[in-house]
Amino acid sequence: MNKYPNITKLLLASILSTLIIFPTPLFAATESSAKYLDNIVQVSSSGGHEYYFTHSLALDQNGVVWAWGENFNGQLGNGIKGRNSAAVPVFKDVKKIDTTQSNSFALKNDGTVWMWGDANGLQGAGALNAYNDDFVTPIQIKALSDIVDIQVGNFHILALKSDGTVWTWGGSNGGVLGRPEWKESSAKAYTPMKVPGLQNIKSIYAGYGFSAATDEAGITWAWGTLSSYFDIVNHQISKWAPVKLFDFPIKEIDDMRSRIYVTKLDGTLWEVQQTLKLKQIMKDVLTFNCVYNSCGVMKTSGEAIKFSDINDIQKHGLVINPLELKQIEFNYSTILLKTDGTVYSYGPISSITGNEMINDPDYKKYANLTEKMVNEPQLRAVWKAIILKLNGQEVTLTTNPIVINGVSYVPLRGVIEQMGGQVQYDSGNIIVSNDQNLLKLKIRTTDASKNGQSMKLISPPLVIRGTTMIPLRFVSEGLGASVEWDEKNRMITILTDHSIF
Repeated sequence: MNKYPNITKLLLASILSTLIIFPTPLFAATESSAKYLDNIVQVSSSGGHEYYFTHSLALDQNGVVWAWGENFNGQLGNGIKGRNSAAVPVFKDVKKIDTTQSNSFALKNDGTVWMWGDANGLQGAGALNAYNDDFVTPIQIKALSDIVDIQVGNFHILALKSDGTVWTWGGSNGGVLGRPEWKESSAKAYTPMKVPGLQNIKSIYAGYGFSAATDEAGITWAWGTLSSYFDIVNHQISKWAPVKLFDFPIKEIDDMRSRIYVTKLDGTLWEVQQTLKLKQIMKDVLTFNCVYNSCGVMKTSGEAIKFSDINDIQKHGLVINPLELKQIEFNYSTILLKTDGTVYSYGPISSITGNEMINDPDYKKYANLTEKMVNEPQLRAVWKAIILKLNGQEVTLTTNPIVINGVSYVPLRGVIEQMGGQVQYDSGNIIVSNDQNLLKLKIRTTDASKNGQSMKLISPPLVIRGTTMIPLRFVSEGLGASVEWDEKNRMITILTDHSIF
């Protein structure tokens, strides 16, 4: 939700002046390869829960958007609803990305704005959408053009035009849109319109329950649910139109539980209190961001801390070399962008870990993961998803192929049905058939049969997060297809005999 500056440039002088000596860099240098997500210039991560609404985007230097995580509403943008535990490319010609819960947004090089996922009015067409109308691929918000920046809040969006005006749309709770039209009809709330009274704006910000913009003169204007304004009985007050918040330069601004926090250029973090008085919380802040119920802070020393209450500041657990950090997004799993363009997640294994690991009983058992290994926060590089080609054509699957203990697994329906076969389930038994062949196998066992003849699989079929995954070799052994696994390029190639299916 924040507008992230170049962290290294801003704090280089401060870091060098402290003469901090770091051990061997936490991030090992990696060559550009098909395995690791690299050449990235921006990341964005949503959600504060292990599963629900948790997905991440990354934008590479060529303008390609990569996505991974949950996909209940099509928020990954790859044309289907199915989670991905590694990154897949979904969009191109993009210069800025942002996320909110089950939505994704992109600003293209031509100044147009696009979205995908659970529209629910955020598609900017002046209407709410039913669940079945989720957008699984990017659609253009046609009311906008000449946009130079976007910022996404919890359920509202800000767009900055090249002429310095600010446009908003989405949910209007607490006055986050900054304009009165929402009172006339919900259609006007869900249609991008200009915020009156703002001009010559250079930066915009969207928080959980507020919005803000900074103009050329360095004045920051804010609107929405601002608990920094209190009456004598301590009731929360909403400001429906922009009000002057600060007249000094700020670096970042965000909110948590209707409290506004801001960092100044000197690296101090402040809470905005009653009558706009500022209370300093800490100094030596490199960057920070908040989700609904907590804020994460990266110190110039490279130590991360967190708080839900400013009187109870705790260690986050992450310690890094700040000179190697370009951007960080604190969330259920923290996402880090390194200066060399690689991306890492930090936290327990979750939907956005990004290296094919999955918090699932079958996966944990066959990958030999203990609960401690799953729940203990670790730093992990984000991978590119394995590519699968069937008879020369790249296939979009319901979930990405994964490797468990050296065995490649692919989603059963995604592969078999695209090969022309049929799949049936019966109390843990799986039947794969067509006119010529009948194959039977059982979940979590290596027992199988082909046309009544018993056979043994190398590894058992598994059910991982509701998706039946079969060992890749089964495609070859059971169906007579030619299968090749190119580990270096992370590519599976399947060639079928069309007389089989």
